[in-house]
Amino acid sequence: VGLAVALPAVTLWLFGDEPIFRAPGLAGASPSVHEILGVRLNTDQIVVILASVAVAIASTAILRATPFGLAVRATVDAEPLASLVGLNPSLVSAGSWALGGTLAGLAGVLVAPLIGLGPGNFFLLVVASFAAVVAARFRSLVGAFAAAMALGVIQGVSVKYLPTEGIFS
Repeated sequence: VGLAVALPAVTLWLFGDEPIFRAPGLAGASPSVHEILGVRLNTDQIVVILASVAVAIASTAILRATPFGLAVRATVDAEPLASLVGLNPSLVSAGSWALGGTLAGLAGVLVAPLIGLGPGNFFLLVVASFAAVVAARFRSLVGAFAAAMALGVIQGVSVKYLPTEGIFS
């Protein structure tokens, strides 16, 4: 929570408060638009969806089928017992944080063209991701992924079909 409060303030102090609304993405400055199953998606959106599916599959495979995944699960479930069998919980925690930081950086690069680079945009994204994890009851990566996709669809549909003027006036 401290980092979530401090980092945006430090960023504003270092770089100023000029938001960038049209950040270039991996698909270039003007991504092409495709229609898939009646839904119009630009190339940046398709890249984000494909990358999120790949990360979800890779994360599930790593946690279920590798020694690192076993070590992470053991450390999370019972840290004192994990250290008794020879695991170094500090090293496992550092590896988990490094992997999480890498994924957060990847998410920032992929999502910046869709939501822009403003002071509050990524904080709202983190809050939405917590909602998906809570919906999955902190138990399942697949459940969190499905909840995140469902929340995104609900948000997109609500923006399109619900009135926005006169709600709070």
